[in-house]
Amino acid sequence: MPASPCCAAGSRRSSPTGSPTTSYSCHGLKDQRGRLNLAAAGTELGSLAATGLPASFVAWHADRGEAHP
Repeated sequence: MPASPCCAAGSRRSSPTGSPTTSYSCHGLKDQRGRLNLAAAGTELGSLAATGLPASFVAWHADRGEAHP
């Protein structure tokens, strides 16, 4: 059964301090171990590991980005 198809494309803009920011909006689903995954139109609840995007993956890349305060 597919999850809700509600992951909007991110947008890039500058914050009031001039630092670039990225935003996105989507549903989050927890897997059997309680880890958060981002769900998109093709995400299947029974195959979350294969069809979702782990939030930790997004956080890992965001932490390594060039823009930091």
